[in-house]
Amino acid sequence: MKTLAVLLAGTAIAAGPTAAFAGTLPPPPQPSGVTAVNPAAPVAPAAEIPPAVAVVPGSKLPQGAPAVKVPPAAPVVPGTKLPPAASTTPVSKIRPIANRTRALILTYAAGEAAKPERYAVLSCPASFAPLRERDEACGVVNRVKGDLTQLKPSQNTFCPMMFSPVTVTAHGIWDGRYVDFKHTFGNACEMHSATGSVFDI
Repeated sequence: MKTLAVLLAGTAIAAGPTAAFAGTLPPPPQPSGVTAVNPAAPVAPAAEIPPAVAVVPGSKLPQGAPAVKVPPAAPVVPGTKLPPAASTTPVSKIRPIANRTRALILTYAAGEAAKPERYAVLSCPASFAPLRERDEACGVVNRVKGDLTQLKPSQNTFCPMMFSPVTVTAHGIWDGRYVDFKHTFGNACEMHSATGSVFDI
């Protein structure tokens, strides 16, 4: 038994230096054209991808948000009137200034071709005094819509058979129409019978 222990100890001593220096020795020379390759690092296993969800034929896929239901439009019965989109206050149309103007320049002269003796402006609605006379004059002109040639003598007025001519004129605008009137009457009575108080200026 002692002899076996001595042999094992001698074997360990003989092999010990070689094993001790084995880790410090350089690697053996490689043949020409051969490159030393380090052992590859272990590759981690790939991350597992969860399998896709199986779709059952005929089933609906889930949506991100529920759809908003729009109520259907009410049926329209033929012949019925649709209500207006929004209630609005009716706006009256404004006529152009020329269509709203009622103004005449009046003249009066004794004679057939005499120079006018009196001038006046008739603006309707009446805006000058005396108000009553201007209102009457506006009413006379308005009845013929500004066309003074349509004025006819009154059947209830009787004028003397006397020749004393008077000439009257009217120029201006009446409801968008230009007025250019001139007439010579046999006397002032005939003028009043036809024109009323228009030329009482």
